[in-house]
Amino acid sequence: MGFRFHRSIKLFPGLRMNLSKSGLGFSAGFKGFHISRSADGRTRRTVSIPGTGMSWIKQTSPGRPPSGPKPIGATTGAPGTSTPAPPPPMTPDERALCDAIRAHDLGRITAFGNGSTPVAFAAKVVAALELLDADRDDEALDALEEVFATGRDPMIDPFVHRHLDVKISIEVTDGASVEVEPDRTTIGLFLGELYQRRGRVDQAIDVVHGLPRTTLTALSLADLFDAAGRFDDVIDVTEDAPNTDDASSLLWVLRGVAFGEKKLYPAAYPCFAKVIRCTSRNPVVLHRARFERARCEMAEGKRSRARNDLGRIMAEDADFPGVASALAELDEPVDGSR
Repeated sequence: MGFRFHRSIKLFPGLRMNLSKSGLGFSAGFKGFHISRSADGRTRRTVSIPGTGMSWIKQTSPGRPPSGPKPIGATTGAPGTSTPAPPPPMTPDERALCDAIRAHDLGRITAFGNGSTPVAFAAKVVAALELLDADRDDEALDALEEVFATGRDPMIDPFVHRHLDVKISIEVTDGASVEVEPDRTTIGLFLGELYQRRGRVDQAIDVVHGLPRTTLTALSLADLFDAAGRFDDVIDVTEDAPNTDDASSLLWVLRGVAFGEKKLYPAAYPCFAKVIRCTSRNPVVLHRARFERARCEMAEGKRSRARNDLGRIMAEDADFPGVASALAELDEPVDGSR
């Protein structure tokens, strides 16, 4: 008895979380990505790059073996085959928590989380997600702290494994996302963000720094170091970063920003160029690289080059943050002369 729930949880700029709820079918999505599932089990994913007209469609037919870990209790039959054993019957607590989740009854879910039953931890996780969904950040922070302090990974909890099918889509920038599970790393990223919102940047850094190093955790950590003005640490965390997707390209942008803040412009420019050369990247990522390069060029007095970069952005996205004011600054007289 599994079910999905669909939610949209808005976190920090560029980060959004989507959860899905089952029924006979479901659909979910955002700019650049859409997924739908029909009553007969067919799944259709559409990924597009906004502004380019390019898109990719992947359709999965019913009966295709699901990816991911083998169900609890799976047994192996003939060589090359696997026959899952029937799952154990649901306990009354499991059934009651399932009913509460379907009803989005936060009061009942929280009551389970405060109890001492085997489903208490799973209930705490679901309650934290529900609170984030409701923009009740203070309560969500308390719930996430409690979940994170246990040291447990939600994805290996028996109730979560058997009864929740949750995927979280983290949007690293407009139209570019990465799909993850609500594991301990994801919980830590959410907790770090809520700390940052409250100006508790050092606590956010402590949490994210202790997570396994992935592109997403490195990106979050680099962003936190940048916000704290710790530019040497930004350079350290982006050392030897890949440049294989939008998220990793943003690491190179932040690396270039850090070099620029230290006025090490010859080291900054190659970082931005590395991203700009990847023309298949999301346009927002490319614009961010050009904009940050223009800021360095302006600081060095290379006004013509800065104008070229800013003009390129303006031609493709006139609403890109900061580009209009930067161009206006370039139009101002130099040293008060006209």
